[in-house]
Amino acid sequence: MLIRKMTPDDMEEIMAIEGVSFESPWLPEMFEAEMAGPISDALSVEIDGLYAGYVTFRVILDEAHLMNVAIHPDFRKRGYGRRLTQHFLDDCMERGVKYFYLEVRPSNVPARKLYRSFGFRITGVRKGYYEDGEDALLMELTKP
Repeated sequence: MLIRKMTPDDMEEIMAIEGVSFESPWLPEMFEAEMAGPISDALSVEIDGLYAGYVTFRVILDEAHLMNVAIHPDFRKRGYGRRLTQHFLDDCMERGVKYFYLEVRPSNVPARKLYRSFGFRITGVRKGYYEDGEDALLMELTKP
């Protein structure tokens, strides 16, 4: 598994994974903004030379916000999402991050289970957060 900086050359693969992973997929412009933003980071995952997934997040001082994470369906249930999430946490903690935040759909049970396994806890709800009207669960994690 190779984790590297996301580049605009990855866009075709990113959008393919985004389209099969989310009910309200991000637009290419959203990924471009994450690649270029001064507080943003965007990482790609390759497995055996094949584009397999990505994570985007923002870091401000000692806080990180997980924006988007996805693994291609062909590579799911093999621990890659767990390893990518651990990489995100480790990278952020090396930068001095202590507080982690994310939003997740209540209906996304696999993601909720993954986040809980890292110690994230539900701290609130954003009503009607997603385009289709589904709420978002706010999850937080504090690392000493």
